[in-house]
Amino acid sequence: MISVAVDLGTTVVSFSAFDGARRIARADLRNPQKIAGLDVASRIAAASASAGRAFELQRLLSSALVQRVASALHACAMRASEISMWCFSGNTAMEGIFAGKDVSSLARAPFSAPWSGVLRMKAADLGLPCAPGAPAVFMPPLASFVGGDTASAILAAERGGIRRPYALLDLGTNAEIVYAAPGGETFVASAAAGPAFEGAGASCGVPAFRGAIDRVELNAGVFRCHVVGDPLGTWTTAGGGAWVNNRNKARGICASGIIDVLAEAVRAGILKEDGSMDASKIVLRDGVYVTREDIRAFQTAKAAVCAAMETVFAEADVPDGKARALPLVLAGSMGRRILRRNAEKLGIWPSGMAAVPIGNASLAGAELYIGAPEECELRLSRIAASVRHVNLAESPLFQSLFIERMQLRRF
Repeated sequence: MISVAVDLGTTVVSFSAFDGARRIARADLRNPQKIAGLDVASRIAAASASAGRAFELQRLLSSALVQRVASALHACAMRASEISMWCFSGNTAMEGIFAGKDVSSLARAPFSAPWSGVLRMKAADLGLPCAPGAPAVFMPPLASFVGGDTASAILAAERGGIRRPYALLDLGTNAEIVYAAPGGETFVASAAAGPAFEGAGASCGVPAFRGAIDRVELNAGVFRCHVVGDPLGTWTTAGGGAWVNNRNKARGICASGIIDVLAEAVRAGILKEDGSMDASKIVLRDGVYVTREDIRAFQTAKAAVCAAMETVFAEADVPDGKARALPLVLAGSMGRRILRRNAEKLGIWPSGMAAVPIGNASLAGAELYIGAPEECELRLSRIAASVRHVNLAESPLFQSLFIERMQLRRF
C-alpha cells in the first residue's frame, strides 16, 4: 500500500512516498504553474479568469507531479498504480487551484476560504490517472489565507514536542504567522510577502536547488559564496576557488543567500539601513548580483512579516518582553537554510527570539496524516476550533509598523 504526501508550494512542490510506514522516496519539482505568475495573487487572478484557465493550471501540476512520482517509484521497483492514498498540504490558493475549487473568494474582500475542514476527493478528479480511485485528501484551511500548510505545521510542531506558548513562522510568498497561546487559543495571520522568500522574482533569484548560492560571507572586502551541491565548508570567491558542480559557475542566488548578502553589506557600510547604496547592484561572481530593486522587494517582504508578528502579539495581549522570550518555530525549508543572526540583523523577526527550525512542516504534517488519519483529524478539528484570525488589512497597528520595519536593522 503506497501513500504519497505532497507539499504544494508556490515555487517548489515536494513529496514523500511511503510503503506502509516506511518512506521509500522523497523528491522536489518546480511548480509549473509559475507561468501564471510567481506569487499567490497572480495565481488566484489567473485561476479566477476562467474555468478553462483554472483547469489548465490544475493539469499542468498534476501532469508534472505524476511523472515525478512515477519516476521515483520506478526507481524503487514499484508502480504508481499501487498508490492507495494522496494527502496534499499547501496554502489556501495552491490547494484550492489544484482541487479545482473556485478561488475567486480569495480575490475580493471580505476574503474567505473556498471550503472548510478536511477536503476529500478522488485522484481522478485531480488529473492523477495512475490510480484514479485512490482517495485524495487536502489539509484544512484555518482562515482565508492561512491554509492547510499552517494546519500541518502546527500539527508537526506539537507532535514534535514543541509546547505552548510558542510562535510559528512560515516564510514564503504568503508568510503565515501563528501564536499558540498557553490557554489553547491559536492566533493566526497571513502577510503577503511576494516571492522574495522563495528565491523567485529577484534578478538572479533561483530556488535552493543545485547551483544556487545559498550562503555568503564578506571577507576582507571580498564576497565568498557557497553553492548548493558543493561540499559544506567549500567557499569560492571572485578570484577563484575549487568548484565541484555546474562547470564552476553558480546558476543564481536563493533567498538565504540574498539575506546573507544584505546583512553583510549593512555590516560593512556598503548598504544603508534604509536600503540605499551608491552602486546600482552588489556583484558576487559568475554574473550573479543583487540589485536595488531586489533589495526593495526584500525590504517590503520582511517589513510585512515583522509587522505582522508584532500585530499578532499585540492582538493576543502578549507583552513585548514575553514575546521576545518565546521559542520561534521556523517552518519550511527556508527556516533551515536561513542564518538566524542575519535574519535578526535585518529585522525579519523581533530580536531575542529563540529560533527553532523544523524544516518542511507542511510536508511533515501531510506525512503524519497518512500515517494516522483519524488521530490527525481529531487534532486538526481542535486546532480549527481554537483559531482566532488576525485580519492585518483592518489593523491600523500593522499599517504603522509596516512603514517602520522597512529599515534593515534589528527591532
